[in-house]
Amino acid sequence: MIRLTRISRQVVALNPDLIESVEETPDTTLTLTSGDKILVLEPLDRVVEEVIAYRRMLLSAVGVDPTHPHPHPRPAAGDR
Repeated sequence: MIRLTRISRQVVALNPDLIESVEETPDTTLTLTSGDKILVLEPLDRVVEEVIAYRRMLLSAVGVDPTHPHPHPRPAAGDR
């Protein structure tokens, strides 16, 4: 989940897998896979950074190095 702030200043946690697109028109508008739209205070670049950080965290949790040019699972401690 990523934390974003609605225009009303309400903080929400959003599953980034539900984001279909992000636009600045000039408000940052997230279109979800359901077709719903959410307006947030964070700029587009910040939303993208949050999604990237979330995905890196997930990959790291399953032992994949997302910074490696050919990511692959790291060997378990007992396999070394």
